Amino acid sequence: MVKHVIEFTLPEDEEALYHAKHGALYREVLRAVDEHLRTQIKYHNFRKTTITALQSVRETLYAECQERDLHLDD
Repeated sequence: MVKHVIEFTLPEDEEALYHAKHGALYREVLRAVDEHLRTQIKYHNFRKTTITALQSVRETLYAECQERDLHLDD
């Protein structure tokens, strides 16, 4: 079994430790926002300008994740 150990020096690395411990929760939030946008686009009868704006937000979310090698679809 392969193990990965990350070490932090406290209290200096307190913020980095927090983000490392909660990374999965950040991903869940991003996935929930993406799903909400998808649902709004697919099932609501918005004006074209509103749909275009929602699609733009969703595309930006994916682009920002891709730039950082983060995957929402896994």
